Amino acid sequence: MPRPVPARRTDHRRRRVRPAGGRRAAGHGKGADVNEELRRILVDELQLEEAALRPEISLESAGFDSLTIVELAMSLSDRFGLAISEEDLQAAASVGEIDRIVEQRLGGG
Repeated sequence: MPRPVPARRTDHRRRRVRPAGGRRAAGHGKGADVNEELRRILVDELQLEEAALRPEISLESAGFDSLTIVELAMSLSDRFGLAISEEDLQAAASVGEIDRIVEQRLGGG
């Protein structure tokens, strides 16, 4: 029997969560660090189901909607200092492609 999907936050207030040490992640480690930080944003802040965040899964199948895209763009700006438009995120075909976009913008790919 499938696990119930947790309800998404409905108050739409963003929590500002910083990496350990209170510093922004911009300029820090690459690869696995970026992937882990992105996963934290998607699961902890945006309340997406972690099991659905496999690289090959489409954004729709992973639970993304238009609000999730906007919140993700804002979180990436806060966390990494990146300016990634909602349009760029919506154009991503999969969860893995979002990870690649973030790594490219950070100069890691």
